[in-house]
Amino acid sequence: MDFPPAWTKDTDIYTIRAALAQLAAADTPPSHIIEKDYLITTRDGAEITVRVYRLRPRSMGGGKVDGRPGMVMLHGGGFCVGGLESGARLSRFFVENIGGIAINVGYRLAPEFPFPTAVYDAYDALEWVANHAANLGINLEKGLLVAGESAGADLALAAAYLIHGTPEDTQCKDNTMPAPSPLAIATQSVQRLVKEDSYYRKELAQQTERVKKLEADLKTSPDSADGNAAYILKQEQKAVEETRAIFAPLHERIDEAVQRLEERLATAESEGAAADEITKANEALKLGRELEAPVA
Repeated sequence: MDFPPAWTKDTDIYTIRAALAQLAAADTPPSHIIEKDYLITTRDGAEITVRVYRLRPRSMGGGKVDGRPGMVMLHGGGFCVGGLESGARLSRFFVENIGGIAINVGYRLAPEFPFPTAVYDAYDALEWVANHAANLGINLEKGLLVAGESAGADLALAAAYLIHGTPEDTQCKDNTMPAPSPLAIATQSVQRLVKEDSYYRKELAQQTERVKKLEADLKTSPDSADGNAAYILKQEQKAVEETRAIFAPLHERIDEAVQRLEERLATAESEGAAADEITKANEALKLGRELEAPVA
């Protein structure tokens, strides 16, 4: 296979996601496992994909089976990369070696969907599996595992804790978390993107200063300069151009997020939104509207 190019500290998250997906997709699913995708609705009305893995009937052996153990799988990736493909290996391992049924969860990722969206998605997926266990062929008496790797292990722990309820001596008395309102989600989206713009502006300023210093060093002391100085300068100049290229698509996403927030705010009061949510939304909207033009 053709491997994706390596990334550096300046590679944007979307390139990293694409590279990881390319590597994971190269893992061909075995013919004796059936994989089927389902769309499930989360508490905020969004839809996420879960992928169900099971052995083909001829691979199960003879005799009637009264349901199988199940496993809900949550992939790793620092809460911001990865997907169904990266959770496939352990899902297939469970099916092949335990003979159970695995459900791989395509939870939503940051920064587009900041905390606690992934926790909500993990919990909602686990609840969906528990409620549809019989239709999925899972016998809950034989066990329903919640598993994950890296960031997914954090989500597995949180979902399992919440599904069983919380101790009476804690301040949280409910065994479920309140769903964030559509207005809160739209507000967080604008806030996150504005922070992302600020980060890249700071990074660009630092890169530009490094380029200026390297250019000055080469100009004033060309004979005494490090032999690698010209190469380092070229790499820094390339990094500057790569960072500049981020701003145009980033601002398109900011404009879209601002528009969604404006639409939510237009009906927020009539829909009974809390006053503090409306205040935060207006503050985020102001930040998004007043953002400087994209760096050319």
